Amino acid sequence: MMFERVEKLFEGSDELLEALAPITSAPPFDQSDRLQVCRALCLLSIEHAVASRCLLAAGSEPSTLVVHRAQFEALVRAVWVLYCASDTEVACLQEELTPTSESLAARLPMLSKMLIALEAVKQAAEPLRVFLELKKYSWAALNSFVHAGAHTLHRLRTGFPLELVEVVVKQSNALVVMAHMQLAITAGSQEAVRWVAKTSDGFPAVLPPRIR
Repeated sequence: MMFERVEKLFEGSDELLEALAPITSAPPFDQSDRLQVCRALCLLSIEHAVASRCLLAAGSEPSTLVVHRAQFEALVRAVWVLYCASDTEVACLQEELTPTSESLAARLPMLSKMLIALEAVKQAAEPLRVFLELKKYSWAALNSFVHAGAHTLHRLRTGFPLELVEVVVKQSNALVVMAHMQLAITAGSQEAVRWVAKTSDGFPAVLPPRIR
C-alpha cells in the first residue's frame, strides 16, 4: 500500500512537471542579466526537484533532503535576484567565474537576509509567504540533513515514514510550480502567469493544500 501511494505521488509529480514544461521555453521579455540569472536559477531549482525524486526512488532519503534545501535556496535567490539584487550583485552571478567575481559572490546575502529584503517588495508577497512558511517549519531539519546532524542520524535509525515522504514531495512540487510562475513573470506575460496557475490547479493530489 505504501509503495502504491508513493508511486502514484511520483507519477502525478512527473505529470505536473510535464504539463508545466512549455513555459520553460518562453524567452524572457528582455536579455538583461537580471532576467537571465533569475531564469537560470529557476531552471536549477526545477532540476533539483527532479533530482530529489530520483534520490527518493533510489532509497536515498537523507540525500533527498539535502537537494530539497538546494531547490528551496535556488528559488529564493531567483526571486531575490529579480526584485532586490543590485546590478553589481547580478553581474557577479552572470559574469565568467574569476577570483574577483567569486569573491563578490561569496559576499551575497544568505537566505535569511534575502527573505528580509523581499519583505519590502509588494510583487513578492505571495512567494515570500510560501518561503517563510517553509523556513518556519522545515529549515532547521533541512540544515540538519545538510550538515549530517541529529535529524539525519535519527532518520537513518528509524527510517522515513510515508507521511514525511509525502510532505517532502508535495513541498518540492509547490516550489516547482513557483519556479514556473517566476519563469512566466520573466516572460512578461500575464497570460503565461495565469496559464501556470490554471495548469497547476489540475494537480491537487500532488500539492500541499495552500498552493492548490
